[in-house]
Amino acid sequence: MRPTLILRSVHLSTFQTALASIVLATLVAALALSQIVPPLLPWQRPAPSGYSQQVDSLLKRYDTSVSQLNTLLDQRDANPALSESATWRQSLANVDHDLTAEYNALRTLNAPPADRPSHTCLDNTFRLTAEGASLLRQGFLTDGHGAYYFGSHGNWDLNLASVQRRQCQVSGN
Repeated sequence: MRPTLILRSVHLSTFQTALASIVLATLVAALALSQIVPPLLPWQRPAPSGYSQQVDSLLKRYDTSVSQLNTLLDQRDANPALSESATWRQSLANVDHDLTAEYNALRTLNAPPADRPSHTCLDNTFRLTAEGASLLRQGFLTDGHGAYYFGSHGNWDLNLASVQRRQCQVSGN
């Protein structure tokens, strides 16, 4: 008995032949490319750049400072007289100083071209947070209209910073 080829019994239209040729060519190209450029396994991926490591470190410090600020503000909301406490005011001053230092540290980083959009996003976030904390602190040190002015603008900046931070997270930071 003579072996028969399966292809002899299949009748393909011109379109089906062209489609099969394209699929076959794509598979051959993918196979050839996988031999030339093997996929990177997790331990083969390049190490993060110095810039990204510095940003990650700053983000951790920033998140800690924002958490401390929120805790202080929550404590004050629960007990308004707390803002007259020297200890509470010093804690607020320390957080204000930390946020300003983190903003200044971010500004000294030289972002690679690919990271400039996310760097700008973080710069705005850090700036708004530092300014908001500083304005709130001034509000707690001032009476009357000044307290209202600094407090409302500080809260506004902190709210904008929170919105900006979420936008940065969506874009990758």
